[in-house]
Amino acid sequence: MLKPVAVRLRIRAGRGTHSPTQKQTKSLQAKLEVRSQTEALAPQAKCATDAPVWFSVNWRRDKNTFLLDSLSHYSKSVNKCFVLVQHNQILTADHVSKTVTVHEVYENIERASVRLTRQRSENDEKAAATCTIDGDKKDTISFQACVNLIYSSFMTN
Repeated sequence: MLKPVAVRLRIRAGRGTHSPTQKQTKSLQAKLEVRSQTEALAPQAKCATDAPVWFSVNWRRDKNTFLLDSLSHYSKSVNKCFVLVQHNQILTADHVSKTVTVHEVYENIERASVRLTRQRSENDEKAAATCTIDGDKKDTISFQACVNLIYSSFMTN
């Protein structure tokens, strides 16, 4: 009959075999930092790709349009993709319309707008503008002041 034998094992942690070296730790930290930065940029990249598609689907130039342009912005603070659209058109031989709107791309909703209709010979400052931001109408504000407010509210953070 065999007798059980007790075996004693000694395991020693050798250098670099079981615990990472300082060099390996720094390398791993650098890789994690790059990965973190890449993940942080992913929503911005998606917005930059999706916003022009949204714009082309939702806006069309017609024969009376003399300016139609867009600018996209991903807001990290609210995690939303916005598009600012500028649309200027001739309404009649004597009247033009200037419109600036901001839309949430993925929700497809308008968040802000300002519209100015004026005679061609009239200066923008003399014409009345209709300004709305998140449903709040701003009655006593100029076209440019509303554009500045819209821009600072949606396109800078």
